Amino acid sequence: MAFNEKYVTVTGGGLHDGSSEANAWTFDEAWSNYSAGDRLNIKAGTYALTQIMNPWTNGTVTAPVSLRGYKTTIGDLDDRPSSQWVDGTDVPLIQTTNSSYYLYYTAQFSIIENISFEATVARPAIYARSAALYKRCRFVSVSTIATNPVVDLGTNYAKFVDCYFEGSGSGYQSAKSVVFSGCVFENFYEIQSNGFFGAFDCVFKNFTNAGVKYNANNGAFQIRGCTFYNIANDAISVTAAITPSSSYGVIQVENNIFHTISGDALKNYSSGHMQLFAKNNLFYNVTGSNFANDGFSMSRDEQNDSTDPFVDAAGGDYSLVSASNGYNNAAPKPFEVFDVNSNRDIGAIQHQDPSGGTKFHPLS
Repeated sequence: MAFNEKYVTVTGGGLHDGSSEANAWTFDEAWSNYSAGDRLNIKAGTYALTQIMNPWTNGTVTAPVSLRGYKTTIGDLDDRPSSQWVDGTDVPLIQTTNSSYYLYYTAQFSIIENISFEATVARPAIYARSAALYKRCRFVSVSTIATNPVVDLGTNYAKFVDCYFEGSGSGYQSAKSVVFSGCVFENFYEIQSNGFFGAFDCVFKNFTNAGVKYNANNGAFQIRGCTFYNIANDAISVTAAITPSSSYGVIQVENNIFHTISGDALKNYSSGHMQLFAKNNLFYNVTGSNFANDGFSMSRDEQNDSTDPFVDAAGGDYSLVSASNGYNNAAPKPFEVFDVNSNRDIGAIQHQDPSGGTKFHPLS
């Protein structure tokens, strides 16, 4: 796909027409001047918001809008784990520091890559209100308000690939559709979903309440190849109030690891025509039940371990030891070729960070 390459820096430069880094737009100028088919190459730096930003000029299927962060040369952040990004030194940091100023992103058909979004006040890191693809982005909010999401998805569709999320509030709220692939969620209160929800090869770690709460009257809910670690309440709870005569829902929970869960691993509070398929899930150190309050028929195929199945859970190494019941016990995964132990294991993080540190990148 050919883009019209444009450039954005903290101070802008030269002609301020976005035609090169020397003539770059400022962050504010970019939203007033970009067009469908433009790719905004945003250079590393801290972009503190001084007003409500609302990029609204839409892309199209054949000419999307693209935002791509870079450090010194175009493309130099494309293989970086988003969990390692901290400030604007190495990656563009779009920062909300005043509760009156925030990013309200409404531009449809967008591709957003290699950017860190952070709120240092009681706001979401971003109001993502459009059909967009986010790749290798970081979202952090310091808000301790349980109902304040780190990412507020509103009523639109979005997909997140290889992204990192952290915050003490709720993970996000959605009334439509969202898919996460290869993402890490850390230090959350809980994640809430009111629409289609898909999580594939993700990690949910150190949650102070529930893991994922699903409350949709119909639609689909899929969690596959994920790791739930150190969850203070139920890891997954389904609360949909389905009307038996009119609505249906499908829930798939397959090839996941539930490790150190203080509540139940999977709990159903729903009613009506809910179809749940739970296959090849591994359970270890679950205080409550693996399956709780299930008043409807489930298709189950579970694995249980009496000893820790992870190589080093405290250090963040979620690959499975060979004696685990989940080792070489799962169906093939799309990214199995990257598995450091080359086995078909249950769970998400079998993929070590090439740097050899304690941080992990699901698809490296």
